[in-house]
Amino acid sequence: KKRREKEGEFKVPEAPVRRDLHGNKIDRMLEEAKESAENEEERIKLEKFMMYSKGLVQVKEAAAKKADNSYEMSKPVARYSDDKDYNSLLKDKGRQDDPMSKFNADKKKKKKKKSKKSKKSKKKSKKKKSKREESSRFLK
Repeated sequence: KKRREKEGEFKVPEAPVRRDLHGNKIDRMLEEAKESAENEEERIKLEKFMMYSKGLVQVKEAAAKKADNSYEMSKPVARYSDDKDYNSLLKDKGRQDDPMSKFNADKKKKKKKKSKKSKKSKKKSKKKKSKREESSRFLK
């Protein structure tokens, strides 16, 4: 036996053949694939459960925070005076003793109202145009 091992004639035993109750061979690869599919389904169910148990709003906020952090990390470390993001951040930062803070807050509110009105008017004009087009189709 030792001589055969040295000469290389000794064969390494293969994996044992497994059989079920009826004597059929069990394919280990297929069995593992089925188990992984079942595990995948269980993992998906567990992820859904965890998402709903945490709360949908909290999950969305966490995702938004993660995206914001990744965006901030992509910026260079050195910030210069011409950096638009940095300037807007400084402008939006509220200061306690700032006499213009009330004026700026009112100004922002007015801008928001105007933007909402303009969006609504755009939607209304699109609806009117589509109604005109529909009526003109019937007249032809």
